[in-house]
Amino acid sequence: KVALYFGPPISANSSGYPADSRIATTRLKKQVSDSLKTLTTHISDELPYEETIARLEAERVDFLNPVELGHPKNEKPRGKNPLRSMLRFILKTVFTILNLPVIAIWRILVRPKIWEPEFTSTLRFGFALLAYPIYYLVIFIIVVASSNLWSAFLALGVLFVFNRRFVRFYPVR
Repeated sequence: KVALYFGPPISANSSGYPADSRIATTRLKKQVSDSLKTLTTHISDELPYEETIARLEAERVDFLNPVELGHPKNEKPRGKNPLRSMLRFILKTVFTILNLPVIAIWRILVRPKIWEPEFTSTLRFGFALLAYPIYYLVIFIIVVASSNLWSAFLALGVLFVFNRRFVRFYPVR
């Protein structure tokens, strides 16, 4: 199924924007983003995504009709569970410590060179696709040199499963 909704036109001529093209581009992108949020099913970052989707599916909401949906972005976020927040903090700390070399290279060397914020996710995916096999290989070599082959496989397996679960349940933003 496909649904097309058209909002009011957005003028992209230069008369409504400042002379600085970066500021003009940023304002135009924000205007387009705000408009798209009213024309599509949008769940804001403040809401728990998985819970919101599950609730909407249970209510059998038509995701192709944002007017009928009532825009879940307008709902007030639920209060944060302190136990869940503490667990997230602990797991994020463990994740950061275990992956510190890759995270440090990303934050210090790669991310500052991204010229447009729209490319951040794509470049982060490409970086992870290249960096993590190298990181796992280095860990494997270090553990084999200091212990044995089975310990290296066990260490990589535990690290891989932990990383996969953490990123699945606590997406990195």
